[in-house]
Amino acid sequence: MKKFSGTFILAQAAVIYIIGFIISIFIGIYSEDVKHLSTEILDGDFLISVFATSFFISIFLCCFYIPMSNIITGKLAEKTINKTEEYNSNTFYTNNSIIRIYRQTGKIVYVANQNPFKLQVISAKDISNVRTYYIKGPFGGTRYVCFEFIYQNKRVRIPTFTSRNMYSMESEEVLTALSKADTFCEILENAKRAAIGGQMY
Repeated sequence: MKKFSGTFILAQAAVIYIIGFIISIFIGIYSEDVKHLSTEILDGDFLISVFATSFFISIFLCCFYIPMSNIITGKLAEKTINKTEEYNSNTFYTNNSIIRIYRQTGKIVYVANQNPFKLQVISAKDISNVRTYYIKGPFGGTRYVCFEFIYQNKRVRIPTFTSRNMYSMESEEVLTALSKADTFCEILENAKRAAIGGQMY
């Protein structure tokens, strides 16, 4: 299950650079250095200045875009997954992806924020080692809880809790995350049984 699309990442970078380039042109045009635009617009020094300025403006724009990128790409991913039916399914939204599990057919649909135009569809019969998992902190707490499974010899983790700070295992946030992870592990196991013709319960 592919979390990233190189084409999409490059497209985002290109858009940011183009915006930075346009801003740098306007800065150049209205700066005091350009006295005669008609004769100097193609001047080498002017173009070098524009390209250099656009580079730094792009870096500046990235600092604003990266923290909010998941909001924008998440909307795109949500639009993509909404092309599928919700009937008899359970959907979980993470900070970087969406997973939809169909209980009766065992179909799993996955859309990653950084690959938001791709509906990735697999069968639950092809997954294994479904479990709740958390990363242990140095003092017994955690900052990451997820449910995970193996698909095509690769581990897929769907986080139910992430934080920059360490939380106690008894905290409400962690207990809620563990409960969500346990619930979706059960949903995945039921979907797997359905996919291979077993009985759900």
